[in-house]
Amino acid sequence: MSQKLYQVLALLFLFSIYLTSCNEDPEYWKSDSRQQLISIVSASFSDRACQAYQIEGFYAEAKRDEDKKIHGYPIISGPLEMSPVDQKVLFSIIKNKSTYLDNAVPQDCFFQPGVAFQFNHQKRLVDLLVCFKCMELRYYLDGEIVWQTYFRDNGLEGLVRELFL
Repeated sequence: MSQKLYQVLALLFLFSIYLTSCNEDPEYWKSDSRQQLISIVSASFSDRACQAYQIEGFYAEAKRDEDKKIHGYPIISGPLEMSPVDQKVLFSIIKNKSTYLDNAVPQDCFFQPGVAFQFNHQKRLVDLLVCFKCMELRYYLDGEIVWQTYFRDNGLEGLVRELFL
């Protein structure tokens, strides 16, 4: 197996240990991947390198050149350059640990994201896909899923409505 696959497996193993931990007051952002995500997202806001997309919630495996997709999900509209105010709102939601429900019981739901946010900073790319049906978030770092979690809507749905309506 490749070194990258070993790294991903090790990361998944560490996440599974963290998610099953009974610690009541975890040092939430201490995880290397979470810290890396937050630092890239934070830097991209200062660089104005944050974009929002509406995406089709059904994965489309076909790879035609004319199809624009984010992680296999066709883009309906975007990219939308977010205003500094909207970026600040989004960042406050993302960095708020009460947004995340890491130990939630998995829902009987098929992940169908309707929104994607992209953050670029110094050749690093973070994608955040949001499924309001499942209330699930998936974070990708440079094309690889590094974190998926359920979330509590702390204003994210209202922000998305403002952006796309």
